[in-house]
Amino acid sequence: MSGTAEEWTILNPTMCAHPFHIHVNSFQLTKVNGAAVTPNFYDTFMVPPGMPGAPGSITFRIRFKELRGKAVYHCHILPHEDTGMMNNLEIV
Repeated sequence: MSGTAEEWTILNPTMCAHPFHIHVNSFQLTKVNGAAVTPNFYDTFMVPPGMPGAPGSITFRIRFKELRGKAVYHCHILPHEDTGMMNNLEIV
């Protein structure tokens, strides 16, 4: 919802790193694989590969300031995007 902030965690159970990208809003990265990092802003960040029994992950905060409507988030590897690693979100 416009005017709100959320915290998301993106999990990667595969053995391949995935560049996660979100349109319209940048995000403040706070953790990689559960470990705190110095917060910084990105619109694309590499989700590390998983290991047996433990997915790779990134955690970030995203603020939906003023833009409303549909936005897209996806893996920035085109064949991955084309086979399902892409979705819409709607900011209301």
